[in-house]
Amino acid sequence: MLDRLRPCTVAATLLLAGSAPALGSDLFTRNITLTPEQVARQAPPPADPAALERALVAAVMRESNARRAEAGLGPLSLDPLLAQSAGRYSRKMRDLAFFSHDAPDGESLDGRLPRGERYRYARLGENLWSGRGALDWRADSLSRQATGDWILSPSHRDNLLEPVYDVAGVGVAMGGDQVFVTMLYAKPQIDQASARLRSIYADPPADLPGFAASLEGAMLDALNGERARSARSTLAGDATLAREARFHAQASLAGGGMAAAATQGEPVMRRVLDDRANRTNRLSMLVWEASGGVTWQGRALADSALESWRKRGGTLQDVLDDGYDRAGIGVATDGTRVFATILLSETREPTVRFLSGAGPTSLLDGTPSIFPPTEYFSLD
Repeated sequence: MLDRLRPCTVAATLLLAGSAPALGSDLFTRNITLTPEQVARQAPPPADPAALERALVAAVMRESNARRAEAGLGPLSLDPLLAQSAGRYSRKMRDLAFFSHDAPDGESLDGRLPRGERYRYARLGENLWSGRGALDWRADSLSRQATGDWILSPSHRDNLLEPVYDVAGVGVAMGGDQVFVTMLYAKPQIDQASARLRSIYADPPADLPGFAASLEGAMLDALNGERARSARSTLAGDATLAREARFHAQASLAGGGMAAAATQGEPVMRRVLDDRANRTNRLSMLVWEASGGVTWQGRALADSALESWRKRGGTLQDVLDDGYDRAGIGVATDGTRVFATILLSETREPTVRFLSGAGPTSLLDGTPSIFPPTEYFSLD
C-alpha cells in the first residue's frame, strides 16, 4: 500500500565570466511515494537541525566527489567563499519560501557572490536541491538522494561532472519538513590581479575621446618601457604621425576593425612617406584591437597590446628597432571596441618614395629595388 509522498526538486544553472547563463533555470521535479514499511525504516526529522545542516554540507561534498571519481574526474576542493554564498542562498530560499535560481528580490547567479568578489572566478555553476515530506533525515541518505537526482537530469549532471571545475561550496538550510541544498561550482581565475582590474573598469568611461587620448599616452609609455628594458633609445611622440595614426584607427574601427586595417593602412603610409617634410626614411605600422570584456583602464590596455605584440616576434622587432626614433599613436573607441594604430618612423632625409603606384622603391645608389611590404606594414 502506498502511504507517503516525498517531493524532490532540483535546479541547475551555469554562468561564464562576462556572459549570460549558458543554462537557464532548469527545474527538475520528482514525486516519490513510499510504503508504510519504507517510511518506518527512515530516520525522523532531527532534534538539532543545525547539526544535520553541518553534516549534510560535508556529506554532499563527499558524495559529489564520489560521483566525479566514478566518471574518472578529479575531486572538487572546498572553497570557503563559495560555501558561504551557498549557505546564504539556501537560507534565503527557506526564509522567503521559494525555490529558484532567481530570488524574488531579483538576485540571480551573477549576484550570488559578494560584490567585488565575482572576479575571482572565470566560470561559475550552481545546482539546487530541495526535499520535503517523508525523507530519511540522515546526512548520508539525503546527500545520496540529492546527487542522485542531479545525475538523473542532464543539465545538473553537466554541472556536477564538469571537468573544468576545481572548487565548490555547499550550503544547507532546513525549515520544518523541508531542506534546501545549494552547491556552487567554480573555476578560479589564474590571474586574479587582472581579473580584479577588469571588474573595477568593466564599464566604458563617459568621456571616450579623453580616454582615447590617455590611452595613446599610455601606449607610448609602454613602448618606451619595453625599449628601455632592451637598452634602446626613447621614441619621441610625433604630432603628424599621431594625426595619421588616429585617422587610420578611426577608419579601421568604422570599417569593422582588423578587416579594414590593411585596406586603410596603405593610403595612410603613402601620405607619410610621400611627404618629404616628415623626413621619414622608413615606416612601420602596428595595429591592435580589443573587444568583448574590455578593461577600460589605459595602462592595462597598453600592456595587453604590448603582450600581444610580444607573442609575435616579428612585431616586437619593429618596436625594438634601433633605427626608429619617432612614434605616432592613434586610438579610436566606440565604447565597445578599442582600436589602436602605431606608426614607427626612422627620421632621415627620405631615400624611399612611392612612384606611380609601383610600391615602395629604394633610390639608394640610383638602383631601384623593391622592399618587402612587411618592412613597411606590420599587422597584429
